[in-house]
Amino acid sequence: MTDAATAAGWRGDLLRLAAVVSGAAGAVHLSVARLHFDEYGLYGALFVASGVLQVAWAVLVWRRRDDRRLLAAGVALQLGVVSVWLLSRTAGLPYGPHPWDPESIGPLDAQCTFDELLIAVLAGVAVWATGRRRRLVDALEAVALIAAAATWFMLAAGAGHGH
Repeated sequence: MTDAATAAGWRGDLLRLAAVVSGAAGAVHLSVARLHFDEYGLYGALFVASGVLQVAWAVLVWRRRDDRRLLAAGVALQLGVVSVWLLSRTAGLPYGPHPWDPESIGPLDAQCTFDELLIAVLAGVAVWATGRRRRLVDALEAVALIAAAATWFMLAAGAGHGH
């Protein structure tokens, strides 16, 4: 097998895992959207939007793994969601029913945020890494599988959103 074929193989593996984890993160956001609509309509709308975008990105990546713009957009999406989460947990959001009031951190939202960071890493490595990096890829694959399984398990078990 050529180096190009090997690189294409591990890149595809990373992106399939990124898609699975993005689907899990999207499912989390969609599952808690109703709670956020009850709290503040804009929050609920943002949860629906982020969930739909994460699931749509997962489907598109699964089908078109060679689209670098799609992958870069996914990295930006995931990091944007993480940034909003970090702000909401440290300083609080500047709008809503309780401006600048930080939210507590629950196990499901912490796992989901970890997943989003992992998706950004997986897609970023797949887009920008060159050559054969088998150990890094093996480690990322293991982390991604564990993260996806943990997220789906927590979601199925009703681990709670935490606030």
